[in-house]
Amino acid sequence: MKSVYSIDGKTENHRYEFRSATVGYAHLWIVEFGKILDETLNAPYVQSSFGELIKAGEEVKGFGSDIKFTLNNYEFKNYRAYVSMNIILLDDGEELLNKNYTSEGESKGGQMWGAGPFGMKNATLDSTRTAIDKILTQFINDIPKV
Repeated sequence: MKSVYSIDGKTENHRYEFRSATVGYAHLWIVEFGKILDETLNAPYVQSSFGELIKAGEEVKGFGSDIKFTLNNYEFKNYRAYVSMNIILLDDGEELLNKNYTSEGESKGGQMWGAGPFGMKNATLDSTRTAIDKILTQFINDIPKV
């Protein structure tokens, strides 16, 4: 399925900041959700699931289905990411799917405890990506068969 995706501006620029007593409260951790989502959508395993998936721009009008991603909520607590996202699928302007998805990433408590501040960035990234992957899997399974 050839598709063009867009990430709304608020999601694209989203920044979630938090501190963790587990790895040292002095450290401030920043998760830029839009960047992680964009990187995930361009990963080979996601690209192969769609056949072809490219980011929206003037040069891709009429390319295929349109997929719009909007972050409803993001949190990192209890050693894992919690994500709620709305995904809309349009085909020639007709809405085929409009659904809110909620997922939690894998717990990364061991990685956070074991590596401390050095492992925290990877822990948040890994957990966020697993939450996104679960949502994308649900979305792909919900796509109406044409």
